Amino acid sequence: MASIIDHTMERHHVFKGRNGGATSASATQGSPLIGGKRKLPPNPDATTIRGAFPRKRAFAACQMCRTRKTKCSNHRPTCESCQELGSACIYPDPTFQHASFDPASLTILDRLNYLINIVESDHDERQHAGTHSSGRLRDLLHSASPHTGTVPNNEQLVTRPAPSPYSGSVGDATSTTTSLEPTVQTPRAENKGKQALPHYFHGSSEDILDWPVFQSRHNREQIERLIFDPALHSDHDYSSPSSRSRFSIPSPTDTREEPRRRMSSTRGIREEDVSELVERFLANVHTKNPILDPNALRGIVKSIAGEGFGWDAGTCLVLLACACAAISSPFIRTSITGRGGYDSLADTPDYATAEAYYDAARKRIGLLTNTQLATECHFLAGVYEMYSMRPLRSSISFNRACIAFQALTWMRSEHCLDESRLEKAQKSRLYWSCLKSEHEIMVELRFPASGLTTLNYTQSFPSPPGASGDGQKSWHSSEDIQADTVSAGGLEPELERSWYYYLADIAVRRILQRVFDLFYRSSHHVWSQQDLSRLIWSAEELDQQLTQWCDNLPEPVAFRHDSFSDEELSFHLQARFVEVRERIFRPFLYVAIHGPEHVSAQVLQGGLVAKHISACLGLIRHWNVTHRHHGTWLMVRQSFAAGLLLVAAQRAGLTSGQISDVDFREALHTCLATLQYWEREAPDLGASRLIFEDMTAHVLG
Repeated sequence: MASIIDHTMERHHVFKGRNGGATSASATQGSPLIGGKRKLPPNPDATTIRGAFPRKRAFAACQMCRTRKTKCSNHRPTCESCQELGSACIYPDPTFQHASFDPASLTILDRLNYLINIVESDHDERQHAGTHSSGRLRDLLHSASPHTGTVPNNEQLVTRPAPSPYSGSVGDATSTTTSLEPTVQTPRAENKGKQALPHYFHGSSEDILDWPVFQSRHNREQIERLIFDPALHSDHDYSSPSSRSRFSIPSPTDTREEPRRRMSSTRGIREEDVSELVERFLANVHTKNPILDPNALRGIVKSIAGEGFGWDAGTCLVLLACACAAISSPFIRTSITGRGGYDSLADTPDYATAEAYYDAARKRIGLLTNTQLATECHFLAGVYEMYSMRPLRSSISFNRACIAFQALTWMRSEHCLDESRLEKAQKSRLYWSCLKSEHEIMVELRFPASGLTTLNYTQSFPSPPGASGDGQKSWHSSEDIQADTVSAGGLEPELERSWYYYLADIAVRRILQRVFDLFYRSSHHVWSQQDLSRLIWSAEELDQQLTQWCDNLPEPVAFRHDSFSDEELSFHLQARFVEVRERIFRPFLYVAIHGPEHVSAQVLQGGLVAKHISACLGLIRHWNVTHRHHGTWLMVRQSFAAGLLLVAAQRAGLTSGQISDVDFREALHTCLATLQYWEREAPDLGASRLIFEDMTAHVLG
């Protein structure tokens, strides 16, 4: 596990002198001090005659003010004092002024003019900063020195006061200044006056639709509006052949029931089923986000068995765990393309039961107070909503969890020293899970971050239960019992595998965050304006970090590149590897399509487009599975984005020699099948499928 956890590196600060060199004691030798201050060296030009420096008074008082010895406002033709007195305002002839400046006065004036110019130029640059974002990114890429051996750190990329726990690379947990909050793009001129959400660029599938190669034939709002209001699509029949060209949005007055509510087969909420469902939750869901204490959860289950369902936070947490358990299933890698006639709802027999537990939990969420248990409830609600393909609700739940965590931490900041190690460990796990989940959904939705990164709760990886830094067995009696049970029952490898996955996923997300900071802080139009050599160098460095992460994975979660893993946790890490690699090389496909000819040729000769096409094929094939999990909606979006990128490459004639026609058509069919399998639960995926069908009609016939 030590190969996954980063080790903190020391920072060395070098203080520079005025002339750029390091200051030292020798710099002050030979400089006598007078009154504790350094004596200035003599100026050889000071021996010149004073009359050689004509003193030009900036302002000359009028005769009346000079006589009265008052300050003159120098207003012409009449100063303020003369206006009040009603006297004639007469100024002396400036040609009779023969005063002169001494050398010291001239030096002071020169320095003042210099400082004024700096302030004014800096003010102008800040006023026009929004129009020079592309130049800023270009300068940042230029700042990557090939001698440093690392990608430019995030301090050069984002100057914000919050150190992000995702900063640093694998094996390097150096604290750098960054933020997960995306850059807001200025609305286009033609959209002025319209009520629209701000456009956060992260390279989502809708952003790919804006590539010039697609000629703006498909409006991204067709997908986005259905994410924010799925009811708009309630009367679409996706199975109808005529739906291929139907892109209009129905009236929101339609009140037809969503497909989930049409499923009537349910056991309902039963106290006798809770224990079994909680154990299923720990086996299927908890392994990916181990934020809960299993024994504490089982204790709440015993209380429910004796006293029934209450209206407290513990009952709410158990109900959400039961909902996640009912909708989840053990991992089996079954292909979607081999399940003709089925969809995600038909393959989830306990969906109605899961909804019953979820509805019961929602009735209690509004009663929660600001506690750690309540924060866990908000997070677990987001997990279920991701399982059930409700991205908007999930985003809100994760946001609530992040805000609740911040409020809880701020409120109890003065008591942090009194927290037990168990409490600190549990909060650390909750912090990382909230951070990961919010960032994942934020990439696809145009929502700002909650500001959790500004909390800077910890830079350290979360510690597994039963581990201790002082040689003790564990932090808490319940975890002592759990450790003994794990050892006696032979389940210790499963617990260890879960934590290997959890830490490995956090580590690879650090690399992904660097990719976003380097390539996805501004619009894709910036890619074709960059210095190509620096762009290539940065991508190769990131790819090398990703490869090192993969090579250092422990055996329980390691995977092979030439085949899909049959073990769930390794399967998901393998998908993360392909996802990050596709993100690294995506800018080069854009440059090859839309850049100048000589630049496109250079990109093609370097094999960068081939690497990206290979990653797109890998994503589409990897997510050809019916298994439901926390990131299902995100993985379908990744498959759709990869399909769009393949179509873009094919339209530009870049797939020839890189991929066979058979593999290309198979990838398009797989992408369509994936969207169709899940679209009943997420209408935005149905709109994506309609767009993709229209794009590929000339290829697939």
